[in-house]
Amino acid sequence: MTDMPEVVKPKSKYTLTDVPGGFLVQREGGLEVGVTYGDTYLHVGTRNVGLYQYPQLVNEVGDWFMDQIVSGYLNKRKREEGTEMIARALSKRMKPHWERIVKEIVPADVSELARLMWSSVHGDADILHRPELYTDEYKHVRGDLKKYHACRLIVKKEENIYSIEVPSLLERAKLWRQLYAANVVSPKAFNKTLDAMPRALSFHSIDQLVNVHLDQPITNRLHMIAVLCGAEHFHWYMHEPIVLHATGDMIREACTRVEWMRPLKTTSRTRDIKDFIQFVLDYPAPFNGDFLGLARRSQEWHGDNQRLPEEARLSADEKLPLLTLDYEALAAEGIEPLRTVGDVVQEGDTMHHCVASYARRAHRGHSFLFHVEHEKEKATIELSPAGFVQQAYGPRNTINKACQWGTDKLRQAAKHPDLAVVPAIPF
Repeated sequence: MTDMPEVVKPKSKYTLTDVPGGFLVQREGGLEVGVTYGDTYLHVGTRNVGLYQYPQLVNEVGDWFMDQIVSGYLNKRKREEGTEMIARALSKRMKPHWERIVKEIVPADVSELARLMWSSVHGDADILHRPELYTDEYKHVRGDLKKYHACRLIVKKEENIYSIEVPSLLERAKLWRQLYAANVVSPKAFNKTLDAMPRALSFHSIDQLVNVHLDQPITNRLHMIAVLCGAEHFHWYMHEPIVLHATGDMIREACTRVEWMRPLKTTSRTRDIKDFIQFVLDYPAPFNGDFLGLARRSQEWHGDNQRLPEEARLSADEKLPLLTLDYEALAAEGIEPLRTVGDVVQEGDTMHHCVASYARRAHRGHSFLFHVEHEKEKATIELSPAGFVQQAYGPRNTINKACQWGTDKLRQAAKHPDLAVVPAIPF
């Protein structure tokens, strides 16, 4: 019996070599790029990447090689495919070399802060690249960043605020416990909440704490997300005490009792929790019971709206209020407001979601709805009367590129100091 021939793997085009301060990635043909550490960043050629942004690091290497390989025009999709192909070829092989940098070359203090920040916000943070952070003056800030998940969420959220009227990011980081404490009822409860802030929270909504009159600690993730998402709702002022005094178990039970589309758990996605809380807070009148009672009352109210007598229903050609935006510019980019009740109903039918139930709220000027088309994808987006994006979903409540793109465009469009509601019906 003859031996089977040994399978020989094709030789890789890439060679990786450790060098002082990092490693080299070399490709056949004489191309090479160095990955090195310096000034709290990883450097790919002249590009900077956060220490724990490993997927981005691999993509930057792939993108660098694409720049060298391709001469002339290459469309965006083809370029992305080429970068992804190189990244896949290098991903596993680069990892031990990257680990050597973060464990052996990067100063321990810098590496630990970057790792903890990544664990909290799944990304990099501007504060980590401020040289002053690593001086004795800010050693207490470094200590809080290492110890408190809430501190990391807050300084990440604060990095996008640029104004001569506010202190620098590092000075605000010193006061991180005070930044969103304007309306707290019990400072002790607020500090306990910050100390034990649940994990798996997005930094995007942490600033809603400023709208919460906290009088007892919240340490349950489901309850905390319910509070932060609820604080965005325009009925928060009516129902805030009910949500604050609920518990994670009570919210889960309420979800089960009203037969919500998905059972909620402590580990549920933020979007699923937000959808349910928004549904509960839609109830438009004061309520004196507990969260379970409010959920039942909201369910009845939503049901009653669906069963309105014919004469109480809005006609399809009923016009809706509009915000003062540049609608011609938006239309040129594929964003159209839903101008009538019929438009809202048609949007629900086309997109296979429940936006049609928002028609009455839109008619009252409590909700402003838009249809978005971008790169052959569609989305429905809701703005609040203040111009904030409330939600964005594609067909059948999916999330797609049109959701994020439309959200960004509408946020830019709504940044007018004179933003106001244009009545649908003349006074």
